[in-house]
Amino acid sequence: MIPKISQAVLILFALAIDTQTQCFINPPECGRRIEDIKAERLNKIVGGQQADPEDWGWQVALFIDTTYICVLGPILFLLFILDINEYLPFGVELLKYADDILAYIVGNTFGNLPQEIVDAVQRSTLCKVIFISPLRVLGSSVPTVYLLGQMLETVKSYKYLGFELSDSLDLDLQWRRVRSIVSPVEFLLNQLKLNDWSTPMLICVYRAYCLSHFTYSAVMLTSTSAAAKCEMNAFNSHLWRIMGIDDQTAGSYKLLPIAEFIDHVCEQTLNRILADPNHPITSCQPRNLRLNARFPFQTRKANKAAYHNSFLQKFLRKLRNDSNSQNARASLYLV
Repeated sequence: MIPKISQAVLILFALAIDTQTQCFINPPECGRRIEDIKAERLNKIVGGQQADPEDWGWQVALFIDTTYICVLGPILFLLFILDINEYLPFGVELLKYADDILAYIVGNTFGNLPQEIVDAVQRSTLCKVIFISPLRVLGSSVPTVYLLGQMLETVKSYKYLGFELSDSLDLDLQWRRVRSIVSPVEFLLNQLKLNDWSTPMLICVYRAYCLSHFTYSAVMLTSTSAAAKCEMNAFNSHLWRIMGIDDQTAGSYKLLPIAEFIDHVCEQTLNRILADPNHPITSCQPRNLRLNARFPFQTRKANKAAYHNSFLQKFLRKLRNDSNSQNARASLYLV
């Protein structure tokens, strides 16, 4: 019996539809089409079955908001996950995801299925007048796959939205990426301060252009090395000094030291996850069956330091310890 191998084909669309060419569909028709697609199919399709609307609720507004501008990238993915079924090899059951500018096709493969998937995507894009660049399409594993006669690159990991998709993950990479993005905020705050911007206005800029990146990266930044955390703290303290804030005055502006801020975001994130019984993380957690248990989940024993300090284990332990307090129990699932 031939063993199944899980593989993924990641397709990054290089060119969105140009509405000036009128080669596909005009924006008003996109609006009507997107409503039809929302009613018929959802963002995640598994074996032809519809997924839970909660899986993609926040993306609905994004798709609708971008309907009436020239770059219609999000529209491509609704059409892609709907229409690609016509072109896939017979009997193929795959998970298809569309998010931002990247489309995923993941499934169990036999033989040369990755090449068949790519060929199907190529046929689909030719019929739908959607253009993709072979240079921007990455195959996840062997065998070699070709697109338009060009061999696709095989990579061990793929970065998307700042996250390195890899089994062996260097969490400090996330801090280095965030640092490269937020470093210009120092110059920006200095210039705004020279133009007599008030401290509350500077804080708004700091929240928008700096803390936002720490927010979406918090689940990884919480597990970085001690050296990386020292760098984060030094960088954040420097920005505070530019804005005229110190440890004593930060509380009046509802600001936390960066390490506490990251942990606060992680705790709130885990609270939201555990509040959803259908979330994959929640459903996989073993239940605490003791009658007098104050925390509903068991915390697994970590054999390695990396797992012990990971987002999930770290904050499951914190919630378990906090549940000893009645107030903590009352707010455990407060979102």
